[in-house]
Amino acid sequence: MDARDRPQRRRAREAGLTLVEVLVAIGILAFVTAEFLYLRTDAVDRAGKCARDALIQRLAQEKLDEIIFGEEEGMEGTFELQGHPTWTWEVREEVQQIGDDLIVERTLTVTVRPEGTRSIARSVVDESQTRTVELSSWAFPDERWYELNAYSFDEDGNYVPPTELVE
Repeated sequence: MDARDRPQRRRAREAGLTLVEVLVAIGILAFVTAEFLYLRTDAVDRAGKCARDALIQRLAQEKLDEIIFGEEEGMEGTFELQGHPTWTWEVREEVQQIGDDLIVERTLTVTVRPEGTRSIARSVVDESQTRTVELSSWAFPDERWYELNAYSFDEDGNYVPPTELVE
């Protein structure tokens, strides 16, 4: 080795990366990649929840419309026909008399329970993920409502709530 080879070796050594520099670069790249994967996973989860919330709202609105227009006569049920057997609905009616007019408030409560993982022994369900949605509608009663609830009026034609009829 003569003196002429030393500067070339020094330049070659300075031109490359050391093992420590390569490992630090790989570590930074791994950290950044992991953060991007977390953000992507979080975005997919949020998109799934938004889609589920939109489905819940749409099914609840459709059921409330069916109740209002007399297509559904029950006061409770499930969304089994729509593919969600653990999603239940229940409707409450409250009547208010304003002057000579009646207004019927119908409140539909939809309870969404996760379907869970089914096993032969039992179903594993996380109840903390149960969600409840309520929709309300106010309307003047139609003729069908008056026919079904004709017993709810006193001699003067005033509405009598069902709890007062028992006395």
